[in-house]
Amino acid sequence: MGSVTGKALLENGKRICGFIDKRAKDIRQCIGYPVYDIETLKKKAGRHAVIFVAVKNVFYHMDIAVELYANGFERIIYKSCHAIHGTMSGEEQLLDKAYELIYKTGDIPDFEIPIVLPKQEFQWTPSRILLETEEYVTLNAPLEQIYTGVTAAKWTNTPVLSLIPYIELFRYFEGDSQCRPDDYIALCEEGARSEQIEITDSWKQYALENRFHIFGQMRWQYEHEPEFFTVQAPEAAWDKRGYFRLLTGKHRICFLIAMGKTSAPLKIRKDTWRAICEDPKLHEIRQILERSPNAQMPLPHIYFQGNRQFHCIFYQKKLREIYWQMYKTGQMCGQERETLEILDQTQDSGYFSLIFSQMGFCVYRDFRLSSDKNEIYQKLGMKISERADSASKTRIKLDGEGNFQNEND
Repeated sequence: MGSVTGKALLENGKRICGFIDKRAKDIRQCIGYPVYDIETLKKKAGRHAVIFVAVKNVFYHMDIAVELYANGFERIIYKSCHAIHGTMSGEEQLLDKAYELIYKTGDIPDFEIPIVLPKQEFQWTPSRILLETEEYVTLNAPLEQIYTGVTAAKWTNTPVLSLIPYIELFRYFEGDSQCRPDDYIALCEEGARSEQIEITDSWKQYALENRFHIFGQMRWQYEHEPEFFTVQAPEAAWDKRGYFRLLTGKHRICFLIAMGKTSAPLKIRKDTWRAICEDPKLHEIRQILERSPNAQMPLPHIYFQGNRQFHCIFYQKKLREIYWQMYKTGQMCGQERETLEILDQTQDSGYFSLIFSQMGFCVYRDFRLSSDKNEIYQKLGMKISERADSASKTRIKLDGEGNFQNEND
């Protein structure tokens, strides 16, 4: 987009001085003009240089403009965050009009372009209610925040993302050659034995056919009537530790996980939702986010849905891989968590630390976090240590890339 805009300006008889790019040392030139990094540009041009943010992804514009402004540049032509949300001031409307004219025609407007200083703002928007009845509201909850309820001992208060037998069953039905239904059938066998049901090959076949029928029904709804998962959303209660406990619908949630979703509709009582919204600790976290331009929620949270919070699909994918490895080594269920210590060496905002702390593991990091992040940790009730407990029996390490390693192996 930079080269296209540059050529259009030149064709209209305008003068350009060059381009800016983080990879300036590798690129060096673009359409015959030099490519600078910001530090070099500061030496070549003064604060009165006019910079046009030629980046297709408008969600990057504010970050780029903030960085340019921090380096002394003020005459920046960019898409403000208010242009994206449709809440522009009069000056921002003129800036946006100038941006569109330059981008689309390569010409400079005949009106004075205002200087609009970029400022990150916290746009508070409550979580969107998908469905509302007299007693319940249905909201889209991050999968990281959904846990099982009281069920078989080793699966009680377990993250739904770690329900590997259920997830692999649906992936197997979906045609994933890497998945098998064996672990799920083994779970069914445990339940059958507790009820003194005879386990036979025909019983196993029936159990598998029954679940395949359920999968077929959900798969059809997913493809043709996706609103089914909102109308028939599982019911959940709120746990004071900061997550939802499923009361119904474990299979529906695991089906959506198998389909690659990162969140799922949940139905909760209205008084539960009011209690979440009125939680003073969450209001205090909101104040931290509002006063600190670079602060983020370390992990997705239903209260902050639709606002500036951390949610990277890459990290959730990594989390699923870690859960799978821990499940295969028997480190996810029952009292195993009380004997495990996790060293988190990932350079993220605390995503993994908070999740594993919430689950009951002893978590520690070998570097300090910012004061804002530490304050948010405390508000969420999480305790992250800065050094290991030498008495720990088993230690798991998450390296800088989020890869899982059992240090006892």
